Amino acid sequence: MQPSLTRALALCAILSGGTSGCGPSERHPETVPVQGKVIYKGQPVPRGTITFQPDTGPPATGDIQADGTYRVGTFGPGDGAILGHHRVMIIANTADPTKIPGSSPGYVAPRDLVPRSYGQVDTSGLAVDVTKDKTAYDFDLK
Repeated sequence: MQPSLTRALALCAILSGGTSGCGPSERHPETVPVQGKVIYKGQPVPRGTITFQPDTGPPATGDIQADGTYRVGTFGPGDGAILGHHRVMIIANTADPTKIPGSSPGYVAPRDLVPRSYGQVDTSGLAVDVTKDKTAYDFDLK
């Protein structure tokens, strides 16, 4: 399971008392599977997070794998994104989440793996229209 989705689902279960609000019985917009690959300068981006932010509704997020592939989820791991127009952001760097700046032995300042402009929906320039007919979206970043 993707770490970011695992944390989100755990938080949802805690806040709801584990009995309602996040279960499969809750009605939510339809999602379609969304996956793809992130490339930068001809090479797969080996780690990071990708977010599909719809014009209205909840975002879909996914972890980028070592080979540059990703799969997003909105309400559960890998369930996809809601239909419609999405602006996309990609955050990828070498940060080690187990190391704290100034406190952890061996801490190394993270290096960006893609330009920071891709890390905000307002500056990434990336957008897709999620439909039932197209579920693969590759991003070749420059």
